[in-house]
Amino acid sequence: MFSKIGNNEVMMSIIDMSKTEFPKYISEIEKAILSNDKVQIKLKTHKLKGSALNMEFVKIGEICICIENSINDENALKTNLIDLNNAWIETLKEINQL
Repeated sequence: MFSKIGNNEVMMSIIDMSKTEFPKYISEIEKAILSNDKVQIKLKTHKLKGSALNMEFVKIGEICICIENSINDENALKTNLIDLNNAWIETLKEINQL
């Protein structure tokens, strides 16, 4: 990601923003899944996917793709939500080491 940005201060600012925004995105996705709101699932997941892939949080992006592809499978959505939360925890550990 640093090669894209080229400025450590800007990179750290973006990382700090992700620490507050990504949990919000994940919470919104969770609410949409639990209420079976397919429109919101798609919208919120697409938003998180784009942000994650831009930040090079590949695992989160991949799970978002899985959520988008399993929109009609309630069990898969719930499993993917667990995976998404776990991926965020792992990503957060990694970025806290920077």
